[in-house]
Amino acid sequence: MVVVGAAVVDDGTSDEVVDVESEALAEQAPAAMTSPERTTRSPRIRQSYAQLARHLRRVIEEALIPLGQRPAMTPESQARGGVVPARRCRGRSGYRPDVAEYGTTLYCRRWADDLIRCLLEAGRRWAKELNLEMHFRSRARPGGNREWEIWVDGNSFGIAAWSRRLERDLPTVAQGFIGIERGQAEGIAESLATRWIGWCVGNDDAWDTRIRTSVRDPGRWIWPVLDYPLDTPHTDRLVLADDVLARWLVGGISDEIVVEELHTIVEAMLRHRLGAGQSVLWPRLLERACTARLLDDEELETLRAFNSGLRRKVKHAAATLSDFEREEAESTLWKVITIAERRLGRAG
Repeated sequence: MVVVGAAVVDDGTSDEVVDVESEALAEQAPAAMTSPERTTRSPRIRQSYAQLARHLRRVIEEALIPLGQRPAMTPESQARGGVVPARRCRGRSGYRPDVAEYGTTLYCRRWADDLIRCLLEAGRRWAKELNLEMHFRSRARPGGNREWEIWVDGNSFGIAAWSRRLERDLPTVAQGFIGIERGQAEGIAESLATRWIGWCVGNDDAWDTRIRTSVRDPGRWIWPVLDYPLDTPHTDRLVLADDVLARWLVGGISDEIVVEELHTIVEAMLRHRLGAGQSVLWPRLLERACTARLLDDEELETLRAFNSGLRRKVKHAAATLSDFEREEAESTLWKVITIAERRLGRAG
């Protein structure tokens, strides 16, 4: 528990429920914003002032570190001519850097405090499995409300997959909660994930941060792992393939299964960027991508090896991977994921 001025703050490390109402926090929770169903999925992000303040504080602290004590630059940062920023949010172009931070403040009725804390603790454990840093804290608000400040730092692919897991698995966690009717608890869990994803990757109409407690609040936004194009005949298929990729990232699907789905994503992206029809075979597709400078020589060889080695083994030979092969396969999969995001996505 941390005391800030006259307000009692729950930093998420204590099991004690905070029910102190601070007169210093007199602002009411945001009013509801009604909007029709949305189908646009172009991701955007809106930083909170608290998140920006944390980022500036880190920048200042890092600037005060003596040069001799600063960590050495990575090969990637040296290639870019400087130190890669420690925290960057996804830009409006749609490209996510390797490390990102997302955060917002959600609002809910105080009688649901125990459930919300239970759901966020589950989310924090899932984040830890992905080497993400997820934190939350709460403040009592007038009128029986509570605000929940939530933020997560780490690999941007992992954050997207983690957020998809919140949407998929938090309602299941809520089923075992005692004290709130099962259907209502599931609805609150569903709304928590919906409001989180809507704030991080939705448009202005999705920035309503009130967690619904009495009506269903299904998700309207998809947080993709990869920034696949939205204007192709294969977009719906890409959504399914990207969902498999998200499940693989959280350990829910084996390497053998994700290989074919990742190949589907890369092939569809290549055909879209090159304007190539279905008659163009994979080898020719890669050659054309290299000629068009969508791929460099190293990336070309990576995709060739991915198809002729890994994919041929698990799909055409119907084989499984040994422990040694699995470690190498995961390294290859990550390389292909990076190529798809940086070279072939909408911001490529």
